[in-house]
Amino acid sequence: MLIISHYLHQLQLFVRHHTPLTAKKLHAQLIKAGLEHCGTLPNTLIDGFGKCGLIQDALHLFDEMPHRDHVSWASILTAHNQANLPHLTLSMFPSMLQDDGFGPDHFVLASLVKACTTLVSWTAMISGYARHGRKSEASDLFPRVPVRNLFSWTAFISGLVQSGNGVDAFYLFIEMRIEGVKIVDPLVLSSIVGASANLGVLELGKQIHGLVITLGYESCIFIIISNALVDMYAKCSDILAAKEIFGRMQRRDHGQAKEALAIYDEMIYACSHVGLHYTCFLDLLSRSGQLAEAENLINAMSFKPDAPTWAALLSVCKHHNNIEMGIRVADHLLSLEPEVSKVRKLMALMEIKNQPGYSCIELGKKSKVFYAGETTHSMKDVIFGLLKKLDAEMRRRNYVPDISSVLHDMEWQEKERQLFWHGERLAVAYGLLKAVPGTVIQVVKNLRVCGDCHTVLKFISTIMKREIVV
Repeated sequence: MLIISHYLHQLQLFVRHHTPLTAKKLHAQLIKAGLEHCGTLPNTLIDGFGKCGLIQDALHLFDEMPHRDHVSWASILTAHNQANLPHLTLSMFPSMLQDDGFGPDHFVLASLVKACTTLVSWTAMISGYARHGRKSEASDLFPRVPVRNLFSWTAFISGLVQSGNGVDAFYLFIEMRIEGVKIVDPLVLSSIVGASANLGVLELGKQIHGLVITLGYESCIFIIISNALVDMYAKCSDILAAKEIFGRMQRRDHGQAKEALAIYDEMIYACSHVGLHYTCFLDLLSRSGQLAEAENLINAMSFKPDAPTWAALLSVCKHHNNIEMGIRVADHLLSLEPEVSKVRKLMALMEIKNQPGYSCIELGKKSKVFYAGETTHSMKDVIFGLLKKLDAEMRRRNYVPDISSVLHDMEWQEKERQLFWHGERLAVAYGLLKAVPGTVIQVVKNLRVCGDCHTVLKFISTIMKREIVV
């Protein structure tokens, strides 16, 4: 006991003075005396090695210990922190649970927290860059992270999703899976499900849902996943699947509903002070078909209505086919021609152009994109033939093309031809030709469906006895 006390005293002295040479000499003496693993000596020696920067010696001694306790683990984790290796501190921790069966005490937790404070800065920077659309900076920083654990991957992936880079988020998620990163937290899954929702890719969303089930995260306790899945299926127009998941949820949160309504009240109050409530009320009246009341509201405004206000009412007149009012509203709008002209010149100066309309259909793992008026597709003739047959059958069922949405100055036959080549019709026809018989035809558009195409798609659905979702 006197010998052990002597060595313990010597170890405590060198720990205070941080002398690596003394540490190695004492270690050699302990080995020679057969006391290397005796009592508290190895734990003190590990602590000393860590403070002297001899991390490899500390790790070797730790690995050779026949019996480790909480102090041993706290000492080796602290040693890694002192050597500025927080990623190794965090990567070692699971072994404490799996190999030695110890739960963390407050000393071990303190070491882990200290390690996290050094890793978290990397994660925060990556997340910040990705969330604000600075993908290149985040990509440059990511490989330099000391340890790329699940949380750093999640920060990057969720940041990309939030900034609208859903495709890049998916590629990164696939890379994470290839590297074998264990998903011990469901947050990354909810993020990638959100990417599926934003992109409108149902089949990919279903595959992620399958992974969620495989990993055991569909349980009702993981409400964040259930919410994401409901949102994804709803946005991808699979309402039955969304309803099924919603029905299985034993607990449904409402977020911060009271706070949201309170802020909404404040917004309405603010709008009322600057006249914006007129626009809200005008929209409500217009959508409900009360056009006369909407026009009266504009005329009763305490300030001069601007061009967008009249244009909004003109659009509603067109929707409700109120020609007489439409002429009056158009006259008011034309009286603002100088203002409208200024806006057009500004748009031309800024090179603002209309976004081209496209429609995308997925068949298995492949997807096809069709643009309005596209005539270069390899299956153009077959698609044209099917659409011609469907057009003939629709006309036998009293279909009359609604050419009001074609604003170009051209003959009505040409306007009908313009409608005929809308992208959603091409995509649906392609789906009818290529998809497995009886399956749902699912098309995603970047713009709204025109009124005529809406009518046509309902006719095609009835004729072909197929469910069509656009």
